[in-house]
Amino acid sequence: MKLVRKIAFIAMAAMSAQVFANDNELVGTWILEKSENPMPDGRVVSYCTGFHGMIIYTAEGYVSVAINCAKEGVGVEPADISGRRFFYSGTYSYDGASVIHTMMNASQAELIGSSCSRSVQIKGGILILSGNNQGQQFSAHWRKVER
Repeated sequence: MKLVRKIAFIAMAAMSAQVFANDNELVGTWILEKSENPMPDGRVVSYCTGFHGMIIYTAEGYVSVAINCAKEGVGVEPADISGRRFFYSGTYSYDGASVIHTMMNASQAELIGSSCSRSVQIKGGILILSGNNQGQQFSAHWRKVER
């Protein structure tokens, strides 16, 4: 009887992961296309000069984010607050309109254990995440990588 329960539990867990993957449009790998960051003076600037980044959402509920910038920027840029690089990994929950990332590891130790909420829009293969990052408003546009 215990063996039957274990098999049933494993089957349900596998089916849940598959359903999550099939119904979750975030699952996959995304490449950073652009970022828009409103500045106090009203200008909208990119997160940094020479950015490249990737975000990965897994069917199991994990997220990994990596953004690098050129060593030096053009004037003051939003990325300066994070040392011109921003990395974290952890878990996520998604309700179809917003996603919450909970950081289990981060390039900035003070962020470990914290959560951040992002509004989500998906338009023509582009994922737009908007929210607040370390006190700065932003909108990041990610292109889905197809196999």
